[in-house]
Amino acid sequence: MKHSPALLLWLGLYTLPFGIAPLPAADATAKTDAAVPERTAAAGDTVLLHYQARVAGGEIFETTDGQSPRGITLGQRQVLPALEDTLVGMGVGDRRRIEIPSSQAFGPYRDEPGMRTRIPRASLSHRLELVVGARLNAAVFADAQTNESQHVPVTIVEVHPDYIVVDANHPLAGKDLQFDIEIVDILRSSMGSDSIDSLQ
Repeated sequence: MKHSPALLLWLGLYTLPFGIAPLPAADATAKTDAAVPERTAAAGDTVLLHYQARVAGGEIFETTDGQSPRGITLGQRQVLPALEDTLVGMGVGDRRRIEIPSSQAFGPYRDEPGMRTRIPRASLSHRLELVVGARLNAAVFADAQTNESQHVPVTIVEVHPDYIVVDANHPLAGKDLQFDIEIVDILRSSMGSDSIDSLQ
């Protein structure tokens, strides 16, 4: 995950307060203009944000600290739906902590036939680094009844002289997640999703 950040979605718990500067005193005879509403994120907008993502009660597994803010175009399901839904309606400078249960993140950990598979080392490229925790794409039996296999991302969980054991569960399966996010900027949808490329 640390090589290809990919954000996720959740339910917002709170929003930190933000200050509003007082309006200058108006002349009694002058016409008072209506206050301009603050720009908030809507579907189609690209939201730039900083975040820290961690397993609930655990260590950070993904962050933008020391990096450019992450760009997410709302409505394109680039992140977990729970997270995207929370971003809608937030404004620049808003901060929020979002806690997402595993059922709304990467689902439960599936301990069933086909999820853990042995792969002979002879069938793997010698250039692969075969260590516990490494991720690779491999053909695994996804359906024990049909015995049909498909290439899926897997995690190496055991390494032996002649074979390795891989797990097809997502590394965050069965885990509740927590995100601390801060909205840095909001790009209007009329700018197009490609505009983010020049800002990162």
